[in-house]
Amino acid sequence: MGELYLRHTQRFADYQERNGEPRIGHKTEIQNEPWLWTLSKDAHWKHHLAEFDQDIESNSLGLIGKLRPGKKQPREVRIVAIGDSYTMGAGDTLGYGYPSILERNLNSGNRSRTYTVINAGVWGSDPIFGINLLQLRLWTLHPDIVLLTINYTDIDDLVRRGALTGSMRRVT
Repeated sequence: MGELYLRHTQRFADYQERNGEPRIGHKTEIQNEPWLWTLSKDAHWKHHLAEFDQDIESNSLGLIGKLRPGKKQPREVRIVAIGDSYTMGAGDTLGYGYPSILERNLNSGNRSRTYTVINAGVWGSDPIFGINLLQLRLWTLHPDIVLLTINYTDIDDLVRRGALTGSMRRVT
């Protein structure tokens, strides 16, 4: 009865529940680490909230945006940006957050190098998820630089979860 009351009154509703937004964000994949969820692969959504409308496209890795990297080009610097909804660009109707802005700024006027910034932000993720995503999927992209964006909710997640317990592998 208590749960029915709380659901009916939405006393502890999260942002998506309060705004009537469907849960389109994550899809658990069948793999050894079932908690490593990403977006549905190669999909397109219209993300509509009271504050904004956003078109979202995912790539073959289940990450936001188009995945351009194939074979690394000479003088190309690859940057992988890992983080949560801030990195992902949730609510950014102009282009998927700071990774896109970073890529545009690094490439403006620069002729000696080409910078490719890969947006690996995932809604609701934490730093441990990001490190594991890097180990399991992103090393194959051969990044030169990895950016990890952390905010205060990530610290809360780590404290609640017990930080790195049982979830880290040695990177070689």
